[in-house]
Amino acid sequence: MNHASYLTAIEQELQRFLDVLAELIDLEFTVVNDKLVRIAGTGSYKEQIGSIAPEGSLFQNVLETGIPRFILDIQNEEENCRNCVFNRHCRELSTMGYPIILDNRPIGVIGIIAFSPQQKEKVVENLSTLWDLLKQTHQFIENKIALFETADSPKALPPAEPVQNAIIFQDIIGYDTSLKDIVKRAERVTSSPSAVLIQGEAGTGKEQLAKALHYGGNRASASFIPISCSAVPAEVLERELFGYGDDEPGWLEKAANGTVFFDEIGDLPLSLQAKLQRALQVGSIYRVNGSRSLSINVRIIAATSKNLEQMIQEGMFREDFYYQINVLPFTLPPLKERKEDILKLFTFFLKKHGERLNKPMMKVEPIVEQWLLHHQWPGNIRQLENVAEYLVNFAQDDVITSGDLPDSFFQKEKVLHPDKVRSLDELVAEYEKTILQQLLESAHSTSEKEKVANDLNISLSTLYRKLEKYQIS
Repeated sequence: MNHASYLTAIEQELQRFLDVLAELIDLEFTVVNDKLVRIAGTGSYKEQIGSIAPEGSLFQNVLETGIPRFILDIQNEEENCRNCVFNRHCRELSTMGYPIILDNRPIGVIGIIAFSPQQKEKVVENLSTLWDLLKQTHQFIENKIALFETADSPKALPPAEPVQNAIIFQDIIGYDTSLKDIVKRAERVTSSPSAVLIQGEAGTGKEQLAKALHYGGNRASASFIPISCSAVPAEVLERELFGYGDDEPGWLEKAANGTVFFDEIGDLPLSLQAKLQRALQVGSIYRVNGSRSLSINVRIIAATSKNLEQMIQEGMFREDFYYQINVLPFTLPPLKERKEDILKLFTFFLKKHGERLNKPMMKVEPIVEQWLLHHQWPGNIRQLENVAEYLVNFAQDDVITSGDLPDSFFQKEKVLHPDKVRSLDELVAEYEKTILQQLLESAHSTSEKEKVANDLNISLSTLYRKLEKYQIS
């Protein structure tokens, strides 16, 4: 059975998942397969299950290109809607489409749609959050297909073979001393059954480390199932985790001899913490509405960006559960503390997305390199990759300049001057001035300034002109 057929096979579970999401956030959802046939939907789309999405629609474009797309104001959109055969009769006000990609090809599209002005406003104001939700829905689908595929196999466990999205320790890019120490410690416990807790800010690579622990050990041939505790509603999560009734096994069963990764474990409801703590302690579970005890054999890896010890003091996290999952602790450093890794990671992401978009490798202007090194990176590695992908898409030449950087780099300046509308040139100049001031703090002699100029790949005379321009003494 191919993956597209599996998409049809899980449509009932997918429909239940979409129903819960639609009720929680008051937006409509739909999923189409690789033939643009609707296989699940909420609201009016539930009545259209089995029908074909319009030719020339955004969904068709997403399916053909494999690139996520959105239209925030359909009524005033001409270019992206003109090829849709349903253009003149469309009731949608905003729409988002996210490709379902397996084995490097699109097999369907997940959509979020706004029909009312209130729903449209919700999409516009929460675009980033909704993209994350679509990514988690894709992960839900990918997990379901993987579990269905395993159950469909005549063997109890799939043979050891390269696994899509597998990560090994050699894939973790970094020369930072603290990161290398973490990797060395992690390599020693890859085959341990003990629970792991990975702490660190959002975007620091917690899931990457979790995958390396799984694929580097004796569970590599079994399933690695990532679960986002913050994205999946509690009532859905309990059923998916523990299973239901007599004939619906959950993730803890289907991950037999493998690993279950709980991302943002701090968002797991207290009731599920208690149930999971008990299951891990005794090595068995009861399904929801089930009547018999079932043995489980899985390794638990959890991750969080929250202070769990503080949450325990506030009554938001169970202390017994904390000690159950915190047997092997790891804390990943934020990107701003890994200065020597920033440019190496940035180059890696430029190459990765350049190859994906069939674009040549780009060079980086020295002032941009300094910019990258001095940025605080609140979103860490995830934000750095986001910037690299943005630049591969939008930079006009093969050399990235400061003018190519996204507006998000200047958000700090906008906050500092909320009443003043500043042009991009002004913001770029302000940031350039800041970088020069930082580089020249300890450069007093001519030879020291020559070194700064060389680092920036500019002449000493150009450096002096910039110092005069920005009135830096």
